[in-house]
Amino acid sequence: MGCCSEATGDGSGRVKRLLGPLVCLLLSAAAASSAEGQTAGLVVGEVVSVARERIPGAAVTLEGFGSTVTDPVGRFRFSGVPAGSYRIEVTREGFSTESRHLFVAGGRRNEVLITLSGSGPLIPSYEGEEVVIPIERMGAAILVRALVNDQFSAAFIVDTGATLTAISREAAEAIGIRVDADTPTISLRTAGGIVQGMLVQVEAIRVGGAEAREVRAVVLDMPHFPRNVAGLLGLSFLGRFKVSIDVENGQMVLGRP
Repeated sequence: MGCCSEATGDGSGRVKRLLGPLVCLLLSAAAASSAEGQTAGLVVGEVVSVARERIPGAAVTLEGFGSTVTDPVGRFRFSGVPAGSYRIEVTREGFSTESRHLFVAGGRRNEVLITLSGSGPLIPSYEGEEVVIPIERMGAAILVRALVNDQFSAAFIVDTGATLTAISREAAEAIGIRVDADTPTISLRTAGGIVQGMLVQVEAIRVGGAEAREVRAVVLDMPHFPRNVAGLLGLSFLGRFKVSIDVENGQMVLGRP
C-alpha cells in the first residue's frame, strides 16, 4: 500500500504525489504506526539558540519512542506518541546538550520549545542564482542526478516530505562515507516498524548548479531500492532552497528561499 505526501512551504515547494512503501518508511523519522490508538498524542517543537536563532540539524531523541532531526527552520515532530512521561534529549555540534522530562497528553498537540546554549555554526541558505534541473520519472517518484562530495554521481528520489536526506549503504561506501560503531544512530519509527540508520554529515551535495554543504543525512539499508538509485533528497538538502517542481515540463527549479 502506498502513501501520499504534500510539501507545505518553508522552502520545500508544493508537490503532492503517491510514493511506494519503501520511500514512505523515510517520510518522517517519527512517523506514526497505524496500529496506534486514539490515546496517542502529537509532539511538535522547535530548537533555538539563546539568541532565539532556529537551529537546524539538531538530533532529537524521545526516549523509548524514536529519534528525528530538526528541519531547516529548527522544527521537529513526533506523531502517534502513546500518552505518558518521556525524556527528550537534543544535541547539536557546537551547542550544549539539553535533556528534560516531557509529559505527553493523549489525543492532543503537545508543544515544546528547547533552547541550546553555545555558538555552533548555523546552516546558511542558498544565495546563488536560480537553477533549472531536468527530472526523471520512476513510476510516481521524481528523480534527479546529484553529485555527492564532488566525486559520486547518482540518481536520487526527490522527497519534499522527508526530514532527512537518505543514502544507501552501498552508495555511502562508494562515496567514502565511513560508518562504524562510533557513528551516532537514529531510530526511524515507521508504519512498518522501527529501522536503524547511521546519522552522518555529508560535505557537499550538488544538483545542477545548486550546492548545499554540511548536509545531515542518514545511511541505512535500502534492499528494495533500484540499483541505479542511491537514496533520496529530503529537507536537510531541499530546505536550503525555494523548490518548484514542474512535472509537465519535466523540470525542478532551485532558487533562493
